[in-house]
Amino acid sequence: MLEVMYSTYIEYKRIYKNQFYCKLMLKACIFDFDGVIVNSEPAHRLSFRHTLKNFNIKIPLKQWKKEFTGTGARHIMHAIFQKYKIKEDIDEWVEKRSKDYEQHLIDHGLIIVPGFRRFYNELKKHKIKKCIGSGGHRHNIIKSLKSAKLDIRMPILSIES
Repeated sequence: MLEVMYSTYIEYKRIYKNQFYCKLMLKACIFDFDGVIVNSEPAHRLSFRHTLKNFNIKIPLKQWKKEFTGTGARHIMHAIFQKYKIKEDIDEWVEKRSKDYEQHLIDHGLIIVPGFRRFYNELKKHKIKKCIGSGGHRHNIIKSLKSAKLDIRMPILSIES
């Protein structure tokens, strides 16, 4: 997706050679976070795997993709506790999972989606406004950006917004 966006932008520049005209066509860019800037989904899944070891629960990848990809930690924990009839404080376990996620970021980092940095720099060079729009939590986005060693400065519209 990002490669298509970048190649489309480059095509505008090729066709209209005049950068001012190209800039008029593209006023701003709103980036979804996961899968566009970094791919944090595997890190989330692995942090849940680590947390759920306490209950001897393993979620198969196929089930994870079908039921949990793109959903929030509280929803996932609630669904698992309901399915396995676990009578524990969900919020406490969501917090433990959050710490496992942070540790995963420290230990392994995140990989930047190929093409993002080049596209971002092109937008920056032409002073095109940029923003992250995500259903994720702001603190997770910031930690993920640091983990991927991405020093980008743009507003973040997150679930808290």
